[in-house]
Amino acid sequence: MFTKLRTAILVSLLAVACSRGGGGGGGGGSSSGDITVSPQQQKPLVVEKTYYFYVVNRDKSTVSKCTIIQEKGLLKDCIATGGSFSDPIGITINGDYAYVTNNKKWSTSGTITMCQIEKTTGVFSNCKETPDGVVFNNIAAITNRNGYIYVTNYNGGVTKCAINSKTGTLSGCNFSPTSVKSIGIILANKYFYLTNYEKNIVEKCVINSDESIGVCSSTNFTFVKPNGIAIYNGLAYVAAEGDSKVYKCGIKADGTFENCSATGADNYYSPRSINIINGFAYVTSISSGEITICAVNANNSNLEDCKRFTDKNTFANFQEGTAYYVYTNAPTIAAATAYLSANTPNKVYACTIDLSNNSLKNCKETGSAFNGPTASIVNGSNLYVGNKNGASVTKCIIGTDNTLSNCSSIPINSFSDIHDIKIVNKYLYFTSYFDNKIGRCVFNEAAGNIEKCVKALDINHPDSIEFKDKKAYITSGDGAHKAFICDFDAATGAITKCNPSGSFKDGNSPTLIDIITTTSTKGTFSYIYIPNEGSFLTRCIISAAGDLSDCKDAESGIKSPYSVKYFNDKLYVLSRWSGKISACSINSATGLLSECNEVLKDTPPMGAGSKLHGFTLAVFNK
Repeated sequence: MFTKLRTAILVSLLAVACSRGGGGGGGGGSSSGDITVSPQQQKPLVVEKTYYFYVVNRDKSTVSKCTIIQEKGLLKDCIATGGSFSDPIGITINGDYAYVTNNKKWSTSGTITMCQIEKTTGVFSNCKETPDGVVFNNIAAITNRNGYIYVTNYNGGVTKCAINSKTGTLSGCNFSPTSVKSIGIILANKYFYLTNYEKNIVEKCVINSDESIGVCSSTNFTFVKPNGIAIYNGLAYVAAEGDSKVYKCGIKADGTFENCSATGADNYYSPRSINIINGFAYVTSISSGEITICAVNANNSNLEDCKRFTDKNTFANFQEGTAYYVYTNAPTIAAATAYLSANTPNKVYACTIDLSNNSLKNCKETGSAFNGPTASIVNGSNLYVGNKNGASVTKCIIGTDNTLSNCSSIPINSFSDIHDIKIVNKYLYFTSYFDNKIGRCVFNEAAGNIEKCVKALDINHPDSIEFKDKKAYITSGDGAHKAFICDFDAATGAITKCNPSGSFKDGNSPTLIDIITTTSTKGTFSYIYIPNEGSFLTRCIISAAGDLSDCKDAESGIKSPYSVKYFNDKLYVLSRWSGKISACSINSATGLLSECNEVLKDTPPMGAGSKLHGFTLAVFNK
């Protein structure tokens, strides 16, 4: 029998994942350091992670799998894994699948091999070439984002293929010419970055509305035969084969590079690819059969303390692309369930959260007595769901199988159009959007009752509310487009003295927010994430006094974000009009995001106009 954690795990997903490192992904940086949230979480979610590292070997047409020693960044226990490779040159990981590009000696008949990853061991199985009948012209690098695979064609151009969320297979491959002869590709924020080996530059390419590659232009720095590229902590790292160096570059707001300089070892032996994982850089070689492993200095971001690593049994000369996979296990947790609300179809769905890859799957409709469900919150064994219509909150009991039962509608006086709902101490708060009010009810945790609902604040079109220490943070939409900072008295429940943040100036329909606190070698920082449904996701720093500063694009690259939630070292970003949820890695030192991958796998069809509003989480102990 499962034992329920009796904690207030809110719609802003104030669950804690206090483990070191970021999540799975195939080619970019991940967060480093502990990330925690919420004074309301009484017991942290214990998560254990194993990192598997992969490198493709062209000489042997093999893939080597090694385990990463996390604290030191070193590799161990390397073995050959998988099969059906033919002159492999690139690799990326999406969910539980690996995709390896087969160059076939610079031929016009290149292919992709797809392998399933066995979670507990990291080995490849069921490897096969996919998609059927599709070949590539001098195929080279590969990466993935938001449900698509992208591969570079060295003769010029990038091919985009859709990933089937259930089977991992590829389909609908479309080619976009770019005239860039690229061996490296990565996506960051608003751009693709492609290394142009022939012209000795890195090019940035616009991401079109259909997620395809658009117009490309130079990043304004000359390299000597650039190959691999990684983005980490807001910086670009470029592996240059021509002079055997790795360059570190700043990235300006327009995507171009600045202050590029060589960093790390004097000789990387004709480097081909670079990957940065948990504060360590891994640089492959096409002449030495060794990988150079360097620590990323947390203060100046330089590569330092570089060591050579080889495995005579599996490594080969002409090492090419690298990727990594994270197996996540929560030994204290029996189940984690996300509850998604969609107010147009008037339904709530329960989805299992796969902690190993952060995906939401096996989603099914549950509960009743909803009236346009919006935000929701778990407390004890109860789920509370705000309703857009009917001036009510729906209360349901969560069963041991995570389904909802005994749902009943609780009136909240004349308030309507609830957009967000939170519980702090003995009060339940909700935003009443078109009533232009914040409501506050007395919450009896022992009985699970809500009563004595009154107006706590007048404010123009409040969308979301979040609390931290002695402050309340409220987003305001429909013409106001502001983020308010208010004084908050937890003892009395009073919210007073609300003033708009002067730093939050790029608001475009700010919606459901979340707050996290991170700890890294650079210190402890608190960040608030504010989705702007009409544009992008904003990240602001919260000072010790509660003010906001340095509000900027969080670099998720996700269009029309509506709601954000933190869980299991990831920031989940929901786009309600498309019915999609992505999970992003968080840089603990900057709060910026990377490696955003779609994780909502098999929710019943919602589609455009469904108004998927938000979700909350229930966690069960073993």
